[in-house]
Amino acid sequence: MSKKNINRMKRLSPVALLLFSMLVLTNCERRDLWVYGDQFHSLRVLVDWRDYEDKDPLGMTAYFFPDDPNLNPKHVITPDVNEWSGYLSAGPYTGVVFSYSPKEYSHQEFIGLDEASTAEVRLKPAAYQPDSLAELYGNASFYRELPSVQPTGLYTVMYEPQDMAVDTMRMHIYNGEYDEYIPYEEREGYQSTLVEQVYNAKPVSIIWKMRIRIFVKGIYYLDEVKASIAGLADGHYLARNENTNVACLMALDKWDVQVTGDNEGYIATTFNTFGLRSDAQTRTETTTDFPAEGLRLNLRLLLRDKKTVLNYHFDIGDRILIVDDQLVLRVELNSDYAEHPDLPYVEALEGAGFGGVVVPWQDGKHVGVEF
Repeated sequence: MSKKNINRMKRLSPVALLLFSMLVLTNCERRDLWVYGDQFHSLRVLVDWRDYEDKDPLGMTAYFFPDDPNLNPKHVITPDVNEWSGYLSAGPYTGVVFSYSPKEYSHQEFIGLDEASTAEVRLKPAAYQPDSLAELYGNASFYRELPSVQPTGLYTVMYEPQDMAVDTMRMHIYNGEYDEYIPYEEREGYQSTLVEQVYNAKPVSIIWKMRIRIFVKGIYYLDEVKASIAGLADGHYLARNENTNVACLMALDKWDVQVTGDNEGYIATTFNTFGLRSDAQTRTETTTDFPAEGLRLNLRLLLRDKKTVLNYHFDIGDRILIVDDQLVLRVELNSDYAEHPDLPYVEALEGAGFGGVVVPWQDGKHVGVEF
């Protein structure tokens, strides 16, 4: 550049000098600006209900419990029961899927849902009546001695649980990653990639049907049955896939009767339960070495004279079988359990008693039979 031109530049204003510098730079070799693309990781849960019911539930709930104590669990309630998609912070999780919303279970309550180790569904109390229960069944009603102090939950009658399916998933959500290194000018045609992490859930029912069938001689003399069963689990740990170890008491009010011979037959009932406590073991039809301790069935039979009451108490831990995915108990009244293995003859009051047919048996209702 000539000395004359240099002198002219000195006389240029700062703005003109900046524009001149940009023109000079544009005449230099041009280099592309390169950038990274992004990967975004999302979660997709596919749910298969075929092992639960004949048809899908009307809604579902999902909890995602992070291992990181600094993260909060994510709670989802959705009417779409076949899949759910969303985002979670990176890290390991325990996912829990169950049928319906917690608010739809009128007989169950959900507690400890802040973390996986304590998340629990528990039966609600149906009644709290220590005096009447002790009077009705006596101290022998419970699978262990009653305390001498204030009555405990052993006295609390619980509702039957409503049907409920649960599945748990061990999950790991990954951080987003850099993808291809591309020229900046091509970014408009480049789409950030969405990486779906897919997990499959297959909820199955955690509620057992328990069938009780008791053989009775002298069944024509029977008028009313009241019963209770002590020692079953009061709830289920959702993420641990195991029952609680807390025992509950359930009243069994609805019984059927079936006469099978000359003044003999069965009384029977079926009810819902979470099943055995976590420290109890159940024998199968081929395994008899591991009885479930601490289970007791109590019967209070009112005879047709409306005044004779017979009480029976059965320790049933070694008598429960698993048959066709149900807990089954078969008992025969005999001298091992009562002073009267056969129900004694009593005169009927106003025709009370059972006849030789299957009759629905409801608590508090006397069924008259013509002889």
